Amino acid sequence: FLRTYDNSLILEVEESIQNDLKQRGIINPSDREEALIRSLASLTIISDFERAHNAIWASQLALLRFLNTKDKGVDNAELVVYYNLGKQKFPMQYEDYPFERWFGFLQSYNLVTKQDSRFCISNKGREFLKYLVSTGRPDTPYG
Repeated sequence: FLRTYDNSLILEVEESIQNDLKQRGIINPSDREEALIRSLASLTIISDFERAHNAIWASQLALLRFLNTKDKGVDNAELVVYYNLGKQKFPMQYEDYPFERWFGFLQSYNLVTKQDSRFCISNKGREFLKYLVSTGRPDTPYG
């Protein structure tokens, strides 16, 4: 992936990062490593949230918001309600999109979790919702 970028851009960003570390007084190698690992973790989360936001459907986002209000989670029947609402509103999109795939999207991004026989929003799911609010991301108008 990085090979698709012009090497001069990589060098420019590397220099910017090195200058930032110096300005922040992070010179000790172990402190620098810790700071860089934290930065990489943050950027990985942001990248994952952006990918999820670009692909999530309105009904899936509505379900996440609903799950965010349920401390003890919900059963499968309550999940299907949100799928069916989306299917009623956007029948063409759901034509070849079964519930398992619809819910599987949320699971693949680890936005939901299963505890015993109940489905809950995960910590990552809660942070995703916070991210959407803090960055002012618009709701998905479809699906």
